[in-house]
Amino acid sequence: GTGCVKITPGHDFNDFAIGKRHNLPTRTVFDDDGKLNDCTPSDFIGLSRLDARKLVVRQLNDRGLLRGEQKHRHTLPYSDRSKTIIEPRLSKQWFLRMQPLVPEAIRVVTDKQLKFYPASWEKTYLHWLENIEDWCISRQLWWGHRLPIWHCQECGKHCATKTIDPDCCPHCQSTKLVQDEDVLDTWFSSWLWPFSTLNWPEAVEGKFYPSKVLITGADIIFLWVARMVIAGLEVMGQLPFSDVYFNSIICDRQGRKFSKTLGNGIDPFAVIDKHGADAVRYTCVSLAPLGGRARMAVDDFVHGGRFINKIWNAARFLFAHLEKQPLLSLSSYQLTVPEKWLVNELRQTVADIDQQLVNYRLDAMANRLYHFIWGTYCDWGVEIAKKCLQQDKNILSTMCYLLEGLLRLAHPVIPFISEELWQRLPTHPDWDRPVSLAVANFPQTKHLPSYEAKELQGWLLTKELITAIRTIRSQTQIPPRTAIDIDLIVDRQIYQDWLCDFAVVSNVNYLATDDQRPKQTLVAVGDGYEVYARVGDHLDLAKEEQRLRKEQKRLQGLLNKLETKLNNPEFVKRAPATIVEGQRQQQLTLQKQLATIEINLRAYT
Repeated sequence: GTGCVKITPGHDFNDFAIGKRHNLPTRTVFDDDGKLNDCTPSDFIGLSRLDARKLVVRQLNDRGLLRGEQKHRHTLPYSDRSKTIIEPRLSKQWFLRMQPLVPEAIRVVTDKQLKFYPASWEKTYLHWLENIEDWCISRQLWWGHRLPIWHCQECGKHCATKTIDPDCCPHCQSTKLVQDEDVLDTWFSSWLWPFSTLNWPEAVEGKFYPSKVLITGADIIFLWVARMVIAGLEVMGQLPFSDVYFNSIICDRQGRKFSKTLGNGIDPFAVIDKHGADAVRYTCVSLAPLGGRARMAVDDFVHGGRFINKIWNAARFLFAHLEKQPLLSLSSYQLTVPEKWLVNELRQTVADIDQQLVNYRLDAMANRLYHFIWGTYCDWGVEIAKKCLQQDKNILSTMCYLLEGLLRLAHPVIPFISEELWQRLPTHPDWDRPVSLAVANFPQTKHLPSYEAKELQGWLLTKELITAIRTIRSQTQIPPRTAIDIDLIVDRQIYQDWLCDFAVVSNVNYLATDDQRPKQTLVAVGDGYEVYARVGDHLDLAKEEQRLRKEQKRLQGLLNKLETKLNNPEFVKRAPATIVEGQRQQQLTLQKQLATIEINLRAYT
């Protein structure tokens, strides 16, 4: 270059900042109609900016000063309403000095009086406040709140008020006052929302101010959240809320926000018609990480639909057996050990969901609910009920008690099916019974019965054995009702009748050590047990040995890479603790899988 730079402080944001630093004069070259004014050469006055640009090129060419023309692709701001290019222009506006208002809004976050979920947005909030600039609050519109500023027609001075219109000029006492015609910025009106809706500036009832939590999008953390905090502290003397929950943004599988232009959106009415409102609600909540992006596709709602259908069928099974069976309090009869486990699982689920709600982990809450309803109540509870019904009808009282509890837990997420089933459910003596589930008490652990862990140890081991045997049966494709024999090493008592029924086992042979293990068996190993399933008649053992050795080699390779990483002091030192811990857990899992394969391979040597 020439060493010369063209600066237009009155017509470019960057140039305006440069001009401010160097005390350059700021001139406006446009009039109110967007035409060039008398600050420009006489040939240009009255021209539009587009015509003026053509004239500049023509005059440079006429004088022999034009070296050439070249097209450049660049970004210009367009007005959403007029669809035309926005031209910056200097004008007189009203500003609010923000610096004096900021320190208290920063302090409440650093002192943890105001918390963000997720907490990562705290840095963004603080960065903006620590670099705050004065706020242009005036707008030249015909709608909105008019500026509370009055101009005196006598002395020419102005005055501003907070809540009450002035009767006279505070400078000369004249009553000839005219209110400014500009209106307040929309966000200026919005930052008053927590208290202006409660009859402010009159007394604001403490019942509604302050509130507890603000739920919003992270894209307006500056426009609204921070400003509501500032206004609440300045005007009311206290925070308007103590928690800010940033909801997720629904996107497509590629992480792109839904857009009409891209055509990647999902019509909610279409998926509701197909799967039901509850399925859509559950799917959206379960896929939405705290403050992140919920990647969603139409086929995801199939999972929610199956979940709702599972609940409906489990309830139908129960209703079909209730008839006129009276429901009893759990304290009035002796529960079987599996029933006690089911009740304990409900209590633990309530505790987990309470913790997840406190931390605003709605996705974790929905998934915990899913595992209890599908995995515990439907898969285990219904099977336990089928077996118990042969001898004892009291299992129906236990199942109704559990169904009532899970419907109360599920109601915030799936309100329609939960209300429908709850209205059909007979009153249980251990639950209150209001007119609607919508106003029923949410379950609390202190009101739920619990049973000692030592009572359940035998059942927990039995349950794990059943799962292990079922896995072996699935791997070897043994028909569901074909019974098999097993050899078993256990370190505590189990419930053999439950094991034989649920795992379809004909004979159980107890071993002292694995040295007594018979050939042609598959093994499953867990905490306190080894179970050997005699599957020789159902499995090509030569192919199984080949598969196991191949899997052993693959797992050993993964373990070697993992151990190399964990043995590197630099990785352990620099990686986040959660990542290191996750890698260690993966190492333990691989080691257990390899140990199980090695035990199985002994049958072939």
